[in-house]
Amino acid sequence: MVEDIVIGNVLGVGAAATLSRMGGLLAGYPHTTTCYGINRQCSSGLQAVATVANAIASGDIGIGIGGGVESMSTGNMTGAIDPGFLSE
Repeated sequence: MVEDIVIGNVLGVGAAATLSRMGGLLAGYPHTTTCYGINRQCSSGLQAVATVANAIASGDIGIGIGGGVESMSTGNMTGAIDPGFLSE
């Protein structure tokens, strides 16, 4: 019955949709359930939930799942960008 799975993630390796697909499959949803990922920095999980709520409210879907898959406070933010590549 779930029509869409939306997962927020910022620091994930590879395509963000991979995390939502893995989550859906590991939760037992069929591969035909649509999914996608959202990257909105610190509010990715919240944006995923709001996106699903809006889709339900507008009648686009009947049932959906929205969530997040990380803790920003435990991510290595300093290793993502080499400061030597940034200009003053």
